[in-house]
Amino acid sequence: MIDTNEFSRLLDENPSFEAVVRMSRDGLPLFSRARTAGTVDQVVAVAAGLFASALESGLMRDDAAPRLLVSAGHGALYLRTDDDRTLLLLLTNNQCTEQQLETIIDGDIKRK
Repeated sequence: MIDTNEFSRLLDENPSFEAVVRMSRDGLPLFSRARTAGTVDQVVAVAAGLFASALESGLMRDDAAPRLLVSAGHGALYLRTDDDRTLLLLLTNNQCTEQQLETIIDGDIKRK
């Protein structure tokens, strides 16, 4: 789990990140850092719905750490379980692979 104290550093060290959010599985933002004020509130509920739908439809396994990556023309939305009740959401302003994002997250956890 990424410490919320590290959210600002993640944004500072990764210029392609637009937002880092810890959220409940039902779509409530619990803690966030974003480059723009409106980003988080506009995306969190939709992201929780996408995650739940992907689990229900079998698009991803409901194992220890389900993850969802949605790529768009100008960025990506990445969700993964943070613990049993929360999700970690990353919004980027460029194309990223799941492996690139996981490397950044795992590197952050190992620094602690």
